[in-house]
Amino acid sequence: MDSKPSTRVDSAELKRRIVAAANLEWTRWNSGGVRREKDPHMQPILTQYWRGVGLPVTAQQLASKAFQASHPWSAAFISWVMRQAGAGGTFRYSSSHSTYIAAAKQNRLQKSNNPFKAYRPSEVRVELGDVVCKARDGSGASYDNIRPGMKTHCDIVIAVARGRATVVGGNVNDSVTRRSLPLDAKGRLASQEHFAVIKVGGGTIPSSGALRPIASRAVKTTASLAPASARSQVAPSPGVASRLGRTHYAAIDLGISDASGRVRPQTGIFAPVGWVPSASVDLVIYLHGIRAPEITIDSYWNASKHPEFALREMIVASGKNVILVAPLLGQRSQSQVGTLGKPGGLDRLVESVLDTLKKSGDVPPQARPGKIALACHSGGGLAMRIIAFASNRLSGAIQECWGFDCTYNRDDFEAWPRWATQRPAARLYLYYIAGSQTQPQALRIERQGLANVQVMRSRTPTHGRVPLTHLPERLVASRFFGSARRPTAMAS
Repeated sequence: MDSKPSTRVDSAELKRRIVAAANLEWTRWNSGGVRREKDPHMQPILTQYWRGVGLPVTAQQLASKAFQASHPWSAAFISWVMRQAGAGGTFRYSSSHSTYIAAAKQNRLQKSNNPFKAYRPSEVRVELGDVVCKARDGSGASYDNIRPGMKTHCDIVIAVARGRATVVGGNVNDSVTRRSLPLDAKGRLASQEHFAVIKVGGGTIPSSGALRPIASRAVKTTASLAPASARSQVAPSPGVASRLGRTHYAAIDLGISDASGRVRPQTGIFAPVGWVPSASVDLVIYLHGIRAPEITIDSYWNASKHPEFALREMIVASGKNVILVAPLLGQRSQSQVGTLGKPGGLDRLVESVLDTLKKSGDVPPQARPGKIALACHSGGGLAMRIIAFASNRLSGAIQECWGFDCTYNRDDFEAWPRWATQRPAARLYLYYIAGSQTQPQALRIERQGLANVQVMRSRTPTHGRVPLTHLPERLVASRFFGSARRPTAMAS
């Protein structure tokens, strides 16, 4: 029995997180076209799945048809989703579905406090966040005889409507795939091939994996304009707690003016669920593109309004132990960066961000800046370039720059290679859309053949979807940022 302190599971919240995590994984595999398991871009994601169930794999193994055929990763996918959702030590993470199905059945039979319990499909209505399971390869697995080692497959229910359940599963057609299952008049699975439905509810969860409190309502930002000469003005922010983590909106004055006048001082700061505080705080600083006057950070990264800019969701899905920072720039973001483009501007922004996190208790009082990745979209490309070249104590902390369809500037082909040459240990990643205005500069940079610069044609032809398509892979592949969640001991 787990001796750690436990807290009561908010089962509805855990279900929402399971659905959100499953949807995000589907997005990672399907943005800009379906990706398959032997696609090199997907290898870092598969590596995460396998490591989550205690199996280190190599790039050579993942590229091998024989290895993939003998190592189905669908259970590792389910385990990853549960870990990302915050199931903590309550889920039996395994490379075999039958292991966690048998554990959930025992939880039910023993009337355990564990929230995961398995039922026969005839006993329960299908709901969001359920896991539906069937036998595979003629194993004969059933609710009565299920035991570890039997060949099975499970999917996660992400939608229920009009007599159908939409499910997401891994290693289906060598990818992450959605499909629809019929329900009967009472909302139960009509499919005869399924033998178990794992449901969430009513248990306890070890405190190390406890869900953060859920905010009863959104916390309004009350940032006032600070004088331009101020070093920074940080409004007290208790943070907005949600299924994703903890969000702060700090009134850090960057001294920016645009066509509408003084730009509202607002910097979004996000600590993902599972964030592990440490004395060294790694940051991803994201610079938006050209925006409408009414768009501020709280609306820009609101995934319900702008799903293509689901930045916080992508941070959560990556599992990386990083803080996301998104300052509000001018409407013409490429040149309207205010003090961020001046000597010491990045230093002051990061200092103010850490002040906010210290006051909220998200980082310890002695916390200091760690590694930094600069990321940008569209017109934010020039903003990223200006900041990368500005004189700051933290300039050496910038380990990577990620440009998402951003090479619009006629001298990018000279400036970015110069930065990369000056910073040989750092990395520059640029994505462009074929046939677009960003292609000429991107290809001129690529032709220079610098070892620490990688230029890639985007998989999506849609400008607004380039961050959604490629930010997840940059987060996952980054060699600088560690995992956000301490590994949970595997149950035997």
